[in-house]
Amino acid sequence: MGKTSKIMSLDEASREFHNERKFVLKDNTIGTRGYTKIAELVCTYDDLIHFFGQPIRLLNHPDRRVEWGFREEGNMGEQTGVGATIYDDNSGKWIEKDTPLAEVFNWNVGGSEDRSLEIIGQIFQQEMDSGKQFVSKPTDNERAD
Repeated sequence: MGKTSKIMSLDEASREFHNERKFVLKDNTIGTRGYTKIAELVCTYDDLIHFFGQPIRLLNHPDRRVEWGFREEGNMGEQTGVGATIYDDNSGKWIEKDTPLAEVFNWNVGGSEDRSLEIIGQIFQQEMDSGKQFVSKPTDNERAD
């Protein structure tokens, strides 16, 4: 059988055209110049690896050891210029410097604009829609009473 096409009215097609879908891709090669910390994410290292694979290991960075990069694309594959990173803060300001990554629960989200935080949520949702679930159990202060 051949491929079937979706039949839609001109009005529906117009709304579809103007409601451009964006996709978020893992891209550990994105340039992060100009990125700033925009949020914090509470998550385990094991969950981050489960969802996004191994991070980039930063050998000579004074304040971070690992990082995952993400970028947004339009529905035609064009880059939108919106990117984001998830990284550890190893400055010693918030937790003891060189705390094992398995004991880090607060991760920084960096990006170039407010939308950067949204793409982190979107890529988690994309991964969950494809069947992935969190592998870590909730901590005592995350459980509902």
